[in-house]
Amino acid sequence: MVAAQAADLVVAAGLVAARGEADGSDNWLIYLLFIVAGFLVGGAWAAWQARNRLWTVITAALAVVACGIALNWLIGEMT
Repeated sequence: MVAAQAADLVVAAGLVAARGEADGSDNWLIYLLFIVAGFLVGGAWAAWQARNRLWTVITAALAVVACGIALNWLIGEMT
């Protein structure tokens, strides 16, 4: 009987920990995506100044995607 109650407590603690982890304590990836988006914008600007249109379009598109994912994830964490 005691072992079953202890097992239930361990499972409950695991569920609470899993909920807490998915509930906002793992925001470092959002910040990393914003940093990557910033570097990609810088790369797009450098490619634009070097008159390399192909790399400008590629890095600008990747920057938009990274920023969009980060914003979407951030808004999802806030709600």
